[in-house]
Parts: sequence; C-alpha cells; structure tokens
Amino acid sequence: MEIGQRIREIRKNTGLTLTELAEKIQISQPYLSQIELGGKQPPIDVIVNICKAIDIPLAEFFADEDDHLPTDILQLIETAKKLSSEEREYLNQFLQSTVKRAKKNNLE
Repeated sequence: MEIGQRIREIRKNTGLTLTELAEKIQISQPYLSQIELGGKQPPIDVIVNICKAIDIPLAEFFADEDDHLPTDILQLIETAKKLSSEEREYLNQFLQSTVKRAKKNNLE
C-alpha cells in the first residue's frame, strides 16, 4: 500500500475529514490531499504527527498490509477507545452474548 493510501485509510477509520487532520498536524488541507492522492511524499515528521494525532504507534502505520484489520474492526476499536472502562466492559459482555446467541441459533 502506498503511504498516501495508508494515511487516507487511517484518517477515514478515525472519522476525521481532510481539513480536521490537516489542522491537527498543522499542514494545509491541499497538501494533505496531495499526499493522500500520491502526488507528494510526506516527510517522516508529517507521518509521525499523523500517528500522534490519531493515537497509533508509528510501527502500526508501517505494519504489513496483511497485519491490518478490516475497516469495520478498526472503527469499533476507535469507538471503544472513547468509552469508559465500565462502558467497555458492558460492550464486551454484549458482544460475547451476541456471539453465544448466534452460535446457539446456528446449532438449532
């Protein structure tokens, strides 16, 4: 995957617009757009700032494509990060009971 495509993927997974991410990392929106479209190669400090802005380790940014989670799973993770520990526990219990119910229904 190209760096620009990876930036776009991460940005969309976090629900940020081009303008919002550009403002967070203090670059212009047109410049960020050119990066995402592959017209410009970002310097490493821009990539580091993107990772900081969306709270992912730099290593995760450069992980092999096979290691990337599907978009819907990444969205769940990003949403769960915003919950309190108690809310995450309730969410986890809900998901586990949903999986058990689905397995039970498939066996019947």
